[in-house]
Amino acid sequence: MGTGTSILRHIARGFRVEVAFVDPAASPRVAASINVHSAHAEGLVTGATLDNFAFGWRDHTRTMVYSGIADHIFGWWFYGSPSGRSPVIQDFVDSVDQARSANLWVFAHAGLYWDQANTRWVVENLVLAPMKLHEFTKITTGYSAAAGSMGVSTYDCWDDSVPVTMNVMLDTAGDLQTVVGSFVWNAQTNLVTFTLPVLPAEWETLLTPAVNKVKIWVRPVKATDGTFSWHAYSVIAYQFIR
Repeated sequence: MGTGTSILRHIARGFRVEVAFVDPAASPRVAASINVHSAHAEGLVTGATLDNFAFGWRDHTRTMVYSGIADHIFGWWFYGSPSGRSPVIQDFVDSVDQARSANLWVFAHAGLYWDQANTRWVVENLVLAPMKLHEFTKITTGYSAAAGSMGVSTYDCWDDSVPVTMNVMLDTAGDLQTVVGSFVWNAQTNLVTFTLPVLPAEWETLLTPAVNKVKIWVRPVKATDGTFSWHAYSVIAYQFIR
């Protein structure tokens, strides 16, 4: 990265570094060199363009640049599917816009690479976290195996006064097969039964409007025609028997 103490302003908390001392036996210890093994950033994607994206926490955001360095070209994927790493920035921008239009938080982990020519960190790998629907989400149309989806009523995560509807796809195969769980509390016996995973053959019976509450984590998936659908990472159904 360079020499001198001024370069230290580019090393942030959480980076994995190796420090070599001038004299390990001396006190105080003086660093001869600092080697950055890995660098990363975590935060909320609040806007994305073909040139860069805004990244950080609340009012502490910064502009992140996509890596164009040979052998370290920018790529992004949804958590749990590194094999789906894509270098297509437009698809990333569209996915962020889709999530933002649904008023969902877009959290991500950015793996950084040092751009020596411009003395800055650039984003090599970006992993988007699962997006959690509002706590008051409820199933309105039961899961159908034929359609592979269910309808839910949820709330805007930024304004919980107006409910919105969403069709959520559940995947029965692949690296990101939906994980379904069941939580049942029987007030008469005071027993709690938690089943994980619930097999796909049982989803139609479990995921109905009779469920008291659901917790759902999703991701937007772009089809070849440019349209989006919502796919569930996991669905936890809560039932309370009184």
